[in-house]
Amino acid sequence: MALIAAEALAVHPRHAHPRYLSVRGALLLHAAVMAARLRQRTDAQQRLEEAEQVVNDLGDDRNEMWTAFGPTNVALHHLSVAAALADHHHDAVDLGNRIDTNRLPPALVSRRAQVHLDLAAVHSQRPNGDPQALLHLMEGERIAPQAIRHNADARHLIAAMLRRARRGDTPGLAALAERADVAA
Repeated sequence: MALIAAEALAVHPRHAHPRYLSVRGALLLHAAVMAARLRQRTDAQQRLEEAEQVVNDLGDDRNEMWTAFGPTNVALHHLSVAAALADHHHDAVDLGNRIDTNRLPPALVSRRAQVHLDLAAVHSQRPNGDPQALLHLMEGERIAPQAIRHNADARHLIAAMLRRARRGDTPGLAALAERADVAA
């Protein structure tokens, strides 16, 4: 559905208007993440490339039609795709560390927290990465508490970390799990 809508917007008479570009770009980013979650690596990368082309036409970070579409959100989705595809190599971590979420409109706190949720997922896939994952989950919670408590992926990650936790490796994990209402 997202791709059908994105294609329709691409040929719309007002396709170059910032609102149309933003909505089309947001749909492509959504399609990229969905493809990644379905383990369709090539499709996910293709959608990200298409979104980058759209963002080049748009230029800067915006929040047209509440899409938050712009270069920063495209970078966030590169990280989300890497996390969904379990690309836990240093590139994903480096990408996440380079994203400047201060460029996003102030109201988009959940998008700011998403960087930390994705970095937590990437770190948790690495050997001995749970302490780093916990730090990112806690930072995501600090930015937007609802991003942890009401996010199924974050709650699953916390539960998985609880199951494999070794005493002393992740202080604060039990308290985070309690705040997120995740049972041990």
